[in-house]
Amino acid sequence: MDCGRQLLPRPPVLIISPFGGFSFLAMKNPESLLGVIASTKIEIARHQEILDRLMEDLALMYTTGDLDDLKDDDGNLSAHGIKVSRCTRTSWQYSNAVKELQQLEQFEGVATKRETEYWRVTLPKAEF
Repeated sequence: MDCGRQLLPRPPVLIISPFGGFSFLAMKNPESLLGVIASTKIEIARHQEILDRLMEDLALMYTTGDLDDLKDDDGNLSAHGIKVSRCTRTSWQYSNAVKELQQLEQFEGVATKRETEYWRVTLPKAEF
């Protein structure tokens, strides 16, 4: 029986998987969904700033030898089951001749294209 009351929107239910994942159920309001995404991105950014500072501290302690007791023969760190390895990513920068050849192969259809789809979330600019 409807008594003229409006139902309030149900808050999202956070379901945590035993495998480490989670999902929100009952997120029926699209604006609420976007709001939760935005607040989560802000929280991730805050944590990333903290992590960046901690990694700077780690690099300094590594350089000064303060972590030598945790190093293995390869220079990797390990304590309480946590492993930290130094990694190097190499990228190449090519001359204009190679770039022109790339453009030519794209134009002629010889080059193959790989596309990846993802969602990009852009937060509103902070107003001061």
